[in-house]
Amino acid sequence: MTFPVTNADLIRRLADAFKACPIEAFVTYEQLSRAIGEPIQAKLYLAHKAMGIANAECAAIFVNERNIGYRRLPHDEAHGLAAHARVRGRRIFHRASKKVSNVLVMANDMSNAARLKAFAEQAALGLLIHMTYDRNRPKIRETSAAPPTQEVVRAGIEAMRAARAARFDRPPA
Repeated sequence: MTFPVTNADLIRRLADAFKACPIEAFVTYEQLSRAIGEPIQAKLYLAHKAMGIANAECAAIFVNERNIGYRRLPHDEAHGLAAHARVRGRRIFHRASKKVSNVLVMANDMSNAARLKAFAEQAALGLLIHMTYDRNRPKIRETSAAPPTQEVVRAGIEAMRAARAARFDRPPA
């Protein structure tokens, strides 16, 4: 008697294939299809879930390579994934803001309450668009200073405790 294969079993097989991939190598669609015994293109949602599991278990991150499969990125390139998501978000926010703006300009049957909500959402979208531009990203200064030692950190914590105790007029703990 054979037992049916569940999605959880398929996801585990795919996650193992992703985890076995060395850095800068590819997990091809063919390898993924062999792992589950059917074409992966019809079940890419399983591959996405498996990539999430591989990331949680061994910090593996992958990017899609068109018509090939997925390439495992070195950990030093993780920032590129975040930058790509930021740009995608900006495009989504910008399109939504334009649509809401068109409705506000052209619709004459909106109630005042609906207009206020739309203006509030448009303001929030404007803030999100502003935050996603590169020029608004915090700049990282290159320093050659060594990280603080345990003694420096401990002294800083004690100074904060003393300042807090003085503020609340009680002896430090």
